Amino acid sequence: MRSVLAEAEANYKEGNHIRVMQLLQPLRQAGETLEPASLIRLAVSLTKLQQFKGALEIFLSLDEPDVSRRLVFLKMALNIANKLDDSAQVVSIARSVLALEPTCKDARVFYRHHIRRTFDYAEIRKSDRETLEAIQRDDALAIECELLHDHIMWCGDERINFKIRGQKGLFYDDTSRRLRRNLPHSTGDRIRVGYFSSDLSENHATLCLLNRAFDLHDPARFDIRIYDLSPEEYVDLSQGFRRRHGNRIHRIADLATDHALEIVRSHRLDIAIDLKGHTDNQRGELFNRGLAPVQAAYLGFPGSGVGIDCDYIIADRHVCPPGSEACFEEKFCWLPESYQVNDNHYRPVVQPLTKRDLGLPEDRIVFMSANNPKKISFETLGLWLRVLDAVPGSLLWMVSYPEVATQSIRAFFLENGVEPERLVFVPAIPVAQHLARLGAGDLGLDSFPCNGHTTTSDKLWAGLPVVTRRGRNFSSRVSESLLNAVHLGELVAEDDDAFVALCASLAADPERLRALKSHLITGRHSLPLFNTERTVRHLEDAFATMVERSKSGMAPEHFAVPPRA
Repeated sequence: MRSVLAEAEANYKEGNHIRVMQLLQPLRQAGETLEPASLIRLAVSLTKLQQFKGALEIFLSLDEPDVSRRLVFLKMALNIANKLDDSAQVVSIARSVLALEPTCKDARVFYRHHIRRTFDYAEIRKSDRETLEAIQRDDALAIECELLHDHIMWCGDERINFKIRGQKGLFYDDTSRRLRRNLPHSTGDRIRVGYFSSDLSENHATLCLLNRAFDLHDPARFDIRIYDLSPEEYVDLSQGFRRRHGNRIHRIADLATDHALEIVRSHRLDIAIDLKGHTDNQRGELFNRGLAPVQAAYLGFPGSGVGIDCDYIIADRHVCPPGSEACFEEKFCWLPESYQVNDNHYRPVVQPLTKRDLGLPEDRIVFMSANNPKKISFETLGLWLRVLDAVPGSLLWMVSYPEVATQSIRAFFLENGVEPERLVFVPAIPVAQHLARLGAGDLGLDSFPCNGHTTTSDKLWAGLPVVTRRGRNFSSRVSESLLNAVHLGELVAEDDDAFVALCASLAADPERLRALKSHLITGRHSLPLFNTERTVRHLEDAFATMVERSKSGMAPEHFAVPPRA
């Protein structure tokens, strides 16, 4: 065995990791006792070869008495567990790292990110309380280790949200912004607009909302370009969209920043629209290096894209009310009804199912939630519990994924005295079938502090009224915006008590529930929220104002788009 180990060491030094694995893996699998040095070589080689599970097992098995070396191995294990997206393992390893090095940034970032996906509500609440206290006293490490998209899932205060800065190495400054705003505009009569997104899949919420809008831009006034940053697998999930707009789509997902910038700048955009913000696969560095003389954030991230250079955020007076300006880097562009564009053409129009169709009791109130589990915070569960207590015999219907979330949510309600038969968990299904089953519910319950976005508009489109509560940041005001755009502002409660009381009042008034459902179904193609062409015209008016100001040498400023007649 000595010669094998020597050969493995020589190959390791030469970077031949495949040969190291071929030599050492059989010995380990045969039960041979390998020295720590050989195990480390094998673990590093497996990591290089992206055989992460085997590498993780070895790093966690190393019993190293020296603290500094143990930390090295734990940190390598932590990074591998993060690559494997094993949240429970990440949280466990991060705790071990932080016990030895409390200021380790990576461990704190990974812990804060992955703990939400364990759905251990007791630990999540404890960590959130400690984090909030640290942020409020301007603890730099706590602020630096908080990812903004995770942050808005639990903190609904825009003043606190705005403290979370410097995400993912993003930066821009006054000089870079000034140079970017001096980039040349296009030379033709049409305004050239570039949309940038990594969510170009017909299964993704962003394209589900925008799909029809891309068809409706006025080609006489606007030259629309679409810059695709999506993962390769999304291409096969958006064939209809790509067939319609293939000549407009520029795939830059796999290009280095400099190469992507060279291509985009050669197109001389007037406006670059960031449909991502602080969400997965974003390319904020492109906006910070400068894509167009006007840059605006829209739809992707519900809040200020701190650290990403955008002149405007396209919003409305509900999600970004006057008085919130100090909590945003961008200037407000207020659309006249709702900021959220909705697809009234490709979104399925279905016949609503009944309670009987779904095997639900017809004589009991059914509250529905189809929210992503990451939005179902402890705060949300507490409010829903109060609603169930206020409406005896009512059912709570939820989409079930992942299983760990279902188990934790079920346990919460059972521990608080809710009978198990009152909880209905259903699987995720294709969108048309899902929209049909939403029609069987009596009332939709919103999530807090991060509301349903596409989830809420799906419910309204399906004819299911939704009750929400007034919020204190963009993400907690989204449902308020959508409800007002279907003329149902009456379903926005002022506070927690009013939310519970409103749900109970509606549950006791079947005539009113029927009237609300009828209002949504009969107005599906006339209510402002679902008038896609009208929203697109408002967006175009916004673009025209932005470009006019820029070409006139005027700095960006808050402005409202007048409603079309």
